[in-house]
Amino acid sequence: RATHTTKRMTSKVEFLPARLAIGTYEHTVSGLELEENKNIEEEKNDMKIAKLFRIEAHLSAVTSLASSPSSHLVASGSSDETIRLFDIAQLKDFSALYGHTGEITCLEFFGEGYLLSGSGDGTIIIWSGNPTWEEAGKIAAHKGGVLSLSIHPTGKLALSVGKDGYLKLWNLMTCSLAHKIKLRHVSTQVKWSYDGNSYYVVSQKEIKVYDSHGDLMSNLTLGSKILAIVPLGSTGQRLAVGCENGAVTVWNSDGTLQFQMEGHKRRVRALTMVMVSFTIRMLKEIT
Repeated sequence: RATHTTKRMTSKVEFLPARLAIGTYEHTVSGLELEENKNIEEEKNDMKIAKLFRIEAHLSAVTSLASSPSSHLVASGSSDETIRLFDIAQLKDFSALYGHTGEITCLEFFGEGYLLSGSGDGTIIIWSGNPTWEEAGKIAAHKGGVLSLSIHPTGKLALSVGKDGYLKLWNLMTCSLAHKIKLRHVSTQVKWSYDGNSYYVVSQKEIKVYDSHGDLMSNLTLGSKILAIVPLGSTGQRLAVGCENGAVTVWNSDGTLQFQMEGHKRRVRALTMVMVSFTIRMLKEIT
């Protein structure tokens, strides 16, 4: 008599545990931890949320947040003109960073030891965390205020746009201007691709894609105001875009639409790419 054998295999994609930082208009920064709540018998994977901390970090609204590549460090900027640093891994609150005289409009880490901040006062400050966090350089960047900045993957260059309508390229090694272009329209966002071979400039409903030499590669015009962009993949050949009408679209570097998702009734204010490490579990039962 032959015995019938049945194998059942289920795959689980795991990206937990993970820690999140949240900034609010109520001046607070909160830390949350997401953990998997496993129930093997019922084959359910629920998620439980634990509050790590909640502090009144600023005297006014939180206007920007950034995390380091390891996600251990989080920086928050505020309209109170200060920056706060948090070690999410060790739940450590660093001292506030003072140096700007205007609202903090943008923040970006390079590695674990450097942070760039842009402000409504028109300056960009380079902060160094070796060994303690302090100002390492200051750039008079834009008249009227800095709106966005992006650090090249080498850490030697940065792009910025401001209310003065200029796109500027900075040499971070010398804190000097390397190149500038007067744009037809004020840009609200600038972003390097992950490989540093191209960059994106956003103005209202338009995205212009340039190569590293400043030559225009493609021009995307959408039907709604663009509020958030994020390059996808290690080469940045695709771009995710969030718009005021609630749509999220993904575009190829040649300007062709890959797909569109309309899951939001209101504007999409922020996007980010999460690098997930996949662990596949194969559960086998033999009967």
